[in-house]
This record gives sequence, structure tokens and C-alpha cells, in this order.
Amino acid sequence: MPIRSGADYINALRDGREVWYAGRRVEDVTAHPGFTGTIKTLAALYDKQDSAEYRDTMTVEWKGERISTSYIPPTTPEELALKRRNIEFWSRQTFGQMGRYPDFCADLVVGLFHWADTIAKHNQRWAENARAYHRYCSRSEYVKMYKQAIQEIKLAGCRGGQILCSEDDPASVLVLLEWESKEQHQRWRGTPPHTRFRAAVEGWQTKKTTGGYYLAETI
Repeated sequence: MPIRSGADYINALRDGREVWYAGRRVEDVTAHPGFTGTIKTLAALYDKQDSAEYRDTMTVEWKGERISTSYIPPTTPEELALKRRNIEFWSRQTFGQMGRYPDFCADLVVGLFHWADTIAKHNQRWAENARAYHRYCSRSEYVKMYKQAIQEIKLAGCRGGQILCSEDDPASVLVLLEWESKEQHQRWRGTPPHTRFRAAVEGWQTKKTTGGYYLAETI
């Protein structure tokens, strides 16, 4: 599974999905007593991915990115053991009562990624899609987290921007933010919103941040 918070997981369930329980439509699964216990348990596990105690069990550095251990394609006995340790952790936390964790679907994606070379013998485009889908699943929460972190700084005068993820170097992410002026951005630096923004993104970074100011012109 990608790295996400418990709140993100809960909010994702409020998407209008059609769920029926005992012959009745459930409007909000996060508030229904038949589901809240499981949802709270999974949300707590998602939050543990970012905790100092469990971060190295539930997440791992892979090709310049920190992703969920569930999504690492193991190529060594050590990586395979790491995936097992992650699965065992989920099992212990739920007392073995959950038959299929989010990790289950992640391993389906990893299996497809491992078969990409075999798929390429029949259709190169399908193989590229398999690799791209694995990357999308493993990094999508990173992009989502960055978008959420930027929402607050819009209140400080940032007009928004774009986040560009390199296909060649997963560790390279270019964030373009539009400010009303250079001075306004500099006034924002060091403020509590700036501190919260840095805290939100630094845990995901594996390379030192470099920045600068640019003037944009339409061509």
C-alpha cells in the first residue's frame, strides 16, 4: 500500500461508494457501527507507517523514494524477509483476524511488476503499463500529501502551482509554486505555516532541497 495517513484512509471511504448491510444502503461506512471498528484499526495502522517506532518496518527506501514495504519488489532474501516482517506486523496488530489486508492488493501489483519482462515478450506496451502502474500506486500518496501541504500555504499568498515527478529519476520531484511576489514568499518563511509545511514534506525527501526564484512568461 502507498504511504498514507489514517485520516486520508477514512476520507477516501467517503466517496459515495454503494454499500449494503442487512438489506439497507449504508450512506457513510465510516459512521456505521458494523464497520467503524475495522476502519479505526486500519486507520491506526496507516498512521504507524510514519511513526519513528514502526517506520523502518512498514516503509522502505526504494529507488530514491520511501514507499510502503508492501510495494517493494523483492530481489534479495533480505528484501523478501523485510516484506514478511511487514506482513507479520499487520497480522500481530489485528490478532490474525483480517483475512486480506491492503497489503494483499499491493502484492498483486508487485507480482504484475515482476512479470513485466515476460509480458514484454508479447506486448511491450502492456509491460510498460505494468511498470507504470506499480510506480503510480507506490508514489501516488506522496503527490497527494504534497498537494495537501500546499493547500495551507495558499492562505499565505501562494496562488498554487504544479508538482512534476521525473520518470527517469524517482527521487527528483520539481515543485513550482506561484507567489504574488518574492518578498511575500520570504515573509512566509519561518512562520508556523511554513514550519508545518516543512515537517509534512521532509519525511518523504531523500535528496536535499534546492530552490530559487524565476520569472514566468507565456510563450
